[in-house]
Amino acid sequence: MSQLKPAKVLILNHEKFEERLMQRIGRDKDVQALVRAFNIFNCNVEVVNDATVKEVREEVQKLRSANFEEHSALVLVVLSHGDKYDNIMAKDSVYSLDNDVLLPILKNDTLKDKPKLFIVQTSRKGHIGGSESYSIEDDKASQREVYKCFSTSPGNVSLRHVTNGTVFIQTFCQALERDGETKEIDAIMMEVRSTVEELTHALGHQQIPSETNTMTKKYVFGEHMDNFDLN
Repeated sequence: MSQLKPAKVLILNHEKFEERLMQRIGRDKDVQALVRAFNIFNCNVEVVNDATVKEVREEVQKLRSANFEEHSALVLVVLSHGDKYDNIMAKDSVYSLDNDVLLPILKNDTLKDKPKLFIVQTSRKGHIGGSESYSIEDDKASQREVYKCFSTSPGNVSLRHVTNGTVFIQTFCQALERDGETKEIDAIMMEVRSTVEELTHALGHQQIPSETNTMTKKYVFGEHMDNFDLN
């Protein structure tokens, strides 16, 4: 995979909502940190701000139909409010991370054997509603090579500073900048989990990032960083 282009990165950044009390102050720091970190490895980074559910689904359909044969991976980052059922708050309503994002993307044949990394910064406490029901058994898309990392475990909140950004995203970006050239993503996230737990414990909270992982091969951002001239 060393001759492939660097990863495609899509950041779904939800800050402004129709419900004014839900506004996420401090998101600029997270977006800036993410763009800076991924640009180090010459990733193709796109940021979509304050999308509605319809606009999220449109962005996902673009990914579903895109050709990733020459790219090393797809990375999708979500910054928003969420709940323990992995529903995500868009500007106008709620969408499902699995039903509206993950499952459609898995139908892209050019991503079948490529790493698909989902990095989700939301709280996972309570319930904020959901999208239409969907049976995963009805979907024949391969679940291989998927790595989902959440900023916290189900039932817990995720800390965000109004001026410094979120503990999870800031820690992830620092680790990626420091080790992304040589360490694979699972090793980086192991460090992130430990650091986030220590930092939030010192603040009197419990926040431990959690993940699900069906990766069968290692992925190192640095292995592809010199191939940016192919973009």
